[in-house]
Amino acid sequence: MATGTQQIVLFYVFIVFFAMIGIASLAALLGLIPSADKTFRKWSVHGFVGAVVVAVIGVYKAMTIPPLVSIVVTLLPPTGAQSPPLKSGTFQYDEVDDGKVISHRGSVVPVLGEANWQVHLPGEVSNKAIQLLLEDEDGNWWRTGRFYANYVKQPLAASTKPPVVAALHSPIPGLAVVAAAGPELVAGRQAQAAIKFNNYARRTGTQLQQRAYYEWRVFVDEPPAVLETISQVDYVLHPTFPDPFQSSRDRSRQFELRASGWGGFAIVITVHYTNGAEAKTSYFLDLNKEWPPETAKASQLRLTLGSIAVKLDGSSGSTGWIFDVLADGRPLLHLPNTNYSDGRDYSPGLAPVVVAPDTFQQGQPVHLQVRGKRSFGGDTATGEADLSASGAGSLAVDVANKDPRKGSFVFHFIVDASSR
Repeated sequence: MATGTQQIVLFYVFIVFFAMIGIASLAALLGLIPSADKTFRKWSVHGFVGAVVVAVIGVYKAMTIPPLVSIVVTLLPPTGAQSPPLKSGTFQYDEVDDGKVISHRGSVVPVLGEANWQVHLPGEVSNKAIQLLLEDEDGNWWRTGRFYANYVKQPLAASTKPPVVAALHSPIPGLAVVAAAGPELVAGRQAQAAIKFNNYARRTGTQLQQRAYYEWRVFVDEPPAVLETISQVDYVLHPTFPDPFQSSRDRSRQFELRASGWGGFAIVITVHYTNGAEAKTSYFLDLNKEWPPETAKASQLRLTLGSIAVKLDGSSGSTGWIFDVLADGRPLLHLPNTNYSDGRDYSPGLAPVVVAPDTFQQGQPVHLQVRGKRSFGGDTATGEADLSASGAGSLAVDVANKDPRKGSFVFHFIVDASSR
């Protein structure tokens, strides 16, 4: 599907084409083309009228096409530090093209606002996962984490000087383009990670307009010798995820990422090697890959979210909330945006999930966290509880904003000690 910019270019190509037909038709009508026969002259009347109509439509369209509005990102200094004297910088994002990751770069000029530095990003990157790298007047380097450009406030962190960027692709053969040499985007060669990834998925229920909902796991599918060469794996998920930027340093779990959702999509992955090198790849999440049978382990519990009791939804009417349940910091359940109303009970209808049996075998409880975020307004609600191997029964977790009027819920879990 063409992007907004590509659609505008195609529109103007279309207009120019019909303009040329109009000019040729007018020339034939005025006798400026001596070789034109009667059939062509008769056709030229219709061609000229059609070209005039298209020209009028084109002028109207050109006057009504909204310009791409740049995105202003405010840069927040590190906690307790003053804003560094920034002078220049670059932005970068990755795209998947035919299974390969292509890096795009462009330059930014920091401008000092009322209190903090700001940079302007082009409007066409509004749905891209951006990272900024900036240099100050003292030669120090600063960076942001990855963020989607609709998050317009980003904290800065100290960074090392970036490596020299290789020559980038150019539309003119033999011409090298220097990264971030100007405001235009340039697409660069990107080292592709020769690492195999895989995934498992299992259906957990039906949500979101009767769509099937799945828990899934993505991991490095390589032997131990290859896993030993990897120090960290970064995952960039679809922007609709509450926390789309995830990392794993857990080699024992094959640098796995666990999450849940209803659809497949391309995940951009950065592999960090133990020797300091890094490379990128992409993996398309396939929800048809079934979870393999797992051997039953001692002291495992199955957790079911039975209901959500809404004390206060945070507004005068119904309010949209997104919730995630984590076990020892790992995603366990995801509840997509749903409208909640004061005083009502909701049954999510999710299938039970097995809670960290390995942790129980070590005699340690599992720390459950529930994190909620309003779909608008920025309010959050959190709650937590510890779950032990002998905790079969029911478990109620209070999930609330610091100001309970802005969101207050009770999550009722059913804990069952049966084996899989």
